[in-house]
Amino acid sequence: MSVQINRRKFLQALIAVGASYSIPAKATNAEIDNIWTQAQESPWYFEVNDQGTLVDPDVSEPQVWSDIFDSISIWQFENSKHVINEVKACMPLAAFFNQELENELCGLEEDLNTGKYRSPSERMSLEKKIKTLTEFQDEYEDPWMDWVELEGAEGVSKFKALIDKWLNEPIDWGQSEWFPLRSGSQGRAFGFFQDQPHELLNALGIVVVEGEHPGSTYYAAELRGSLDHANEYAEKLGLPFRFKPHVDQA
Repeated sequence: MSVQINRRKFLQALIAVGASYSIPAKATNAEIDNIWTQAQESPWYFEVNDQGTLVDPDVSEPQVWSDIFDSISIWQFENSKHVINEVKACMPLAAFFNQELENELCGLEEDLNTGKYRSPSERMSLEKKIKTLTEFQDEYEDPWMDWVELEGAEGVSKFKALIDKWLNEPIDWGQSEWFPLRSGSQGRAFGFFQDQPHELLNALGIVVVEGEHPGSTYYAAELRGSLDHANEYAEKLGLPFRFKPHVDQA
């Protein structure tokens, strides 16, 4: 069986999931072939769990939101538009912002009721802000956006702090439908094999599952054959990776 493989792209994809191969910036085809040959002697290993699901052993299971949404960056924020663009691209973060808006309102109302702001102008300003934020909640589907716009440039540092707080909080797995498909050890392995030609997957006995049924959030690469069979074909095809059983570290 003949499977056409672009060795350069294949090695780059393996490096992306953790393989330690190194490719010079302007590597020649001869250099790529040499790296490919050397990789046969020390292949990268994907692990297979008891259900046959392939996982990337180089990736620890995610614990906090930043492990899932590692592309979110707050350091370049300069205005409220930057905040909105980042938050609206992440549904769990947007839900967090809506909850934080509720917390903000509760805090402002407590300040008003306890007389923290004693001058008439301060009370009037506080009452106006409470009224505006309440209207946002009542009238808009995503009130957090209007809150961010209302705070303007002065609120950017506050919202950066909120995003940083959220990124370090434990993951709510009930929102897994919004997770990037290629996150975590299972997602990384899924992404790698999803990009490979069907001829190669068939030869190895791998099936890429993109949702078990409509609405399913299960996306994975599964080894449907035996480890021995997969490794035999990986060696026969001269591939720079192999398979081994997953060892649960818990």
